Amino acid sequence: MDVADDWGVDPSLQMMRRVFGRIEKVQRDLLKRLSVSPYDPRLRRWRDKARYHLERCLVQASRLGIEVGEEEAACIYVHCLSWAMKLDGVKVPDKILPKDEKIQIVLKEVLK
Repeated sequence: MDVADDWGVDPSLQMMRRVFGRIEKVQRDLLKRLSVSPYDPRLRRWRDKARYHLERCLVQASRLGIEVGEEEAACIYVHCLSWAMKLDGVKVPDKILPKDEKIQIVLKEVLK
């Protein structure tokens, strides 16, 4: 019996894979720029907080009618991750974070 595997061709799944790929890249780049080890024990806590706030930001963006694509999702995530890191006392210069006015509106609402 052959079972068709439609997961590989599902457009929404392909988009989510691209989003997660971009998120992994921006996270890796941020950690490298800040000289934070990918094995830092605080990283799990930071990622959990970032994921939670990313989800809240995506909901808020939808409420505000702001379209969030792959780039915007990664931008939101890196801001949420840096916010979580700052709560732990890590110095994250704002100048190294991506700028997007629409995303800033969402972040201000969620990361109050």
